[in-house]
Amino acid sequence: MQENKLAVLKKVAFPKEHGSWGFVLEPLILSLLVAFSINGLIFALSAFILFLSKQSIQIIFTNSGPTYLKSSAKKVLAIYFVVVILFFLHLISNTELILLIPFTIGLMLMLLFLFLDHIGKARELLFEFIPAIALTSMSISIVLMDDTFSFNVLVFGILLLSRSVPTIFYINAKVKEAKGKYFSPLPTLMANGFFTLIVIYFAINNLLPALSILGSLLILFRSMIGFSKFNFTKKVVQIGIAEFIYGILFVIINAIAF
Repeated sequence: MQENKLAVLKKVAFPKEHGSWGFVLEPLILSLLVAFSINGLIFALSAFILFLSKQSIQIIFTNSGPTYLKSSAKKVLAIYFVVVILFFLHLISNTELILLIPFTIGLMLMLLFLFLDHIGKARELLFEFIPAIALTSMSISIVLMDDTFSFNVLVFGILLLSRSVPTIFYINAKVKEAKGKYFSPLPTLMANGFFTLIVIYFAINNLLPALSILGSLLILFRSMIGFSKFNFTKKVVQIGIAEFIYGILFVIINAIAF
C-alpha cells in the first residue's frame, strides 16, 4: 500500500541519521554567529541542502525499494540541485571567486563521501573524518564573506576541528561500548588533549578568544566523564542527546567568545 505524500516526503527529503544533523549544523551556525553575512547565509544553506540530498541519492541508487519512492526522491533531488545551482549563480556574480575555493573543496570532499557511502565504505573510521574536513572548509568560506572578522580563518577552522575530530573518535568508541563490543578510550582522549593544547596555545597568542578554551575543555570533560564510572550515556539514543547538548554549549560558548 502506497504511503501518504507527507510520509513519502519525509522519507525522501530528510536523512534518517538524526545524530548527524547537529554534526552538520554546528560549524555552519557557529560560522554565521561569529561572521554573519547574506552571502555567508547562502553558503550555509547550500551546504545544508547538500547534506539533505544524501537521503534522496541513497534511495535513488538503492537496488531495492518501491518505484514511487524512487520517483519522489528524484523530484526532491532535482529541487535541491536547482536551489543550490541558483545559490551558486548568485555567489559567483556577487563575490570574489577566490572566496569560493574553500567551499568548492568542501563540496568535492562531500561528493567523495557520498560515493564512499554508496559503496559501503563511509562507516569506516578513516573515512568518517571526510565530512568534518569538508564542513570546516565550507565554514571557512562562510567566515570569509564577512570583512569585519578579525581572526585568522585557518585558526578558526582548527577550532571547528577541535570539536569534530575528537567527537568522531568518541562516538565510534561509545557506540561500540553500547553494543557490548571492545573499544579503547585512548584515541579520543589523545585527540581531545591534542586539540585542547592547540586551542590554549592559540588563545595565549591572541589568535583565538580566551573563552574558546572553555569550549575545548568542555569537550575534553565530556570524554573523561563518558569513559569514567560516572558515565550516564550507555545507550545510543542517550549518546546522541548528550552530543546534541554538548554541541549547543560549544556553539554558544564560542559565539559569545567571538
